[in-house]
Amino acid sequence: MAEKYGMLPTELLQKASTFDFMIFYNANILRDRYQKQNRGENVADTYSQAEIEKVYADFKEKQQ
Repeated sequence: MAEKYGMLPTELLQKASTFDFMIFYNANILRDRYQKQNRGENVADTYSQAEIEKVYADFKEKQQ
């Protein structure tokens, strides 16, 4: 982020807010996803099916 905006990392830490970092992080994730799509790679490889099912089961359990 500091490289992109021409700032030193310490300057960035002093001036940027948490919201700035969150937006930058999410923009990078989205950019990486589009790059993977363009290369024909799997963009749904972040979590396995088993991990997703476990998270869902844990969520449903907490709802009861």
